[in-house]
Amino acid sequence: MFKFNRANKAAAADYIQFGGKQVAIPKLTIAKWKLLFEHIESLPMIIINVLAARRTADFTATVVASLGMTLDEIVRLTAVLTELEPEWIEDNVTHDELIEFLTRTASKNNLQDAAKKFRAALGKWKAPGAANDPLASPNGSSTAPSDSA
Repeated sequence: MFKFNRANKAAAADYIQFGGKQVAIPKLTIAKWKLLFEHIESLPMIIINVLAARRTADFTATVVASLGMTLDEIVRLTAVLTELEPEWIEDNVTHDELIEFLTRTASKNNLQDAAKKFRAALGKWKAPGAANDPLASPNGSSTAPSDSA
């Protein structure tokens, strides 16, 4: 009987109450990743814009404008993961439920460790001098076109 209770708790950890519905915390298979990438639209550009606006007078305005677009994108990606309609998510799911779903999805799929391994693998492919100058050649000289021509 004790094992049965542990099994129930483990099974319950794979689901979340999401706007009154029980939704599975998904396993992110390669097929699911491909589907997510098909639906990513503006999130990478939003991140770049916010990072570029740091230390500028437009930073606060950029962040505020980006929040609405980011939320729309997160709702679309969550809809892909949950197989629920984006409109239903917007009308029925609280921000707490959305954050809990995303947190548990990241935890279940060990995304933090996967990101570390991905960064480490990318670091091994960097050419010498590439950390400071993305156009640097392996010998340290710049391959950027010069203005003296």
